[in-house]
Amino acid sequence: MRAVLTEHGALTINDLGGAKGSGWERSLANKWARECLLATGEVACVRRHQRQRVYQLTESALPRDLRERSPGSEECMAQLSGVALRAAVLQAERDINLYPAAGA
Repeated sequence: MRAVLTEHGALTINDLGGAKGSGWERSLANKWARECLLATGEVACVRRHQRQRVYQLTESALPRDLRERSPGSEECMAQLSGVALRAAVLQAERDINLYPAAGA
């Protein structure tokens, strides 16, 4: 799977052989390989194309300085909160009280 993504760049599940069956039966070996690489961070989902994930090797999808960072819990929470706010189409962080005052 790594070799295919290295050679061809970003690919969808159909580009990589598709999935057959339904539900849990959609289990081609290359699908499980992609999901394992995604779970371990070796592959990233860089976007979606017609409801399909577009996979790319993390080393070519993210700059080195981002791949080598080890952010703390507070920074991770702040970044994930920002992603959640944008995904929920909220216009201002004041719309959500992320860090309530002690005793509130």
